[in-house]
Amino acid sequence: QELRHLTKEALETIYQSVSVMPYTVRLLARETLLALRVRYPHSMDEELTPSVAKTIILPFILPAIM
Repeated sequence: QELRHLTKEALETIYQSVSVMPYTVRLLARETLLALRVRYPHSMDEELTPSVAKTIILPFILPAIM
C-alpha cells in the first residue's frame, strides 16, 4: 500500500516536471517512441511507454536519486 502511494507520487512528480526537463532528454524520449512505433506499428502507445520510460529513467533519473 505504501509502496504504491510512493510510486504514484514519484510518477506524478516526473509528469509535472516534463516542462523543465532538458530538451535533449525530451527529444530522446520522443525519438524513442517514434522508432518503436515504426518497429511495432500495431502496438498502442500504452504498450510502448515502458520502453520509453526505461530510456529516460534508467540513465537520467535513477542516478540522480541514488
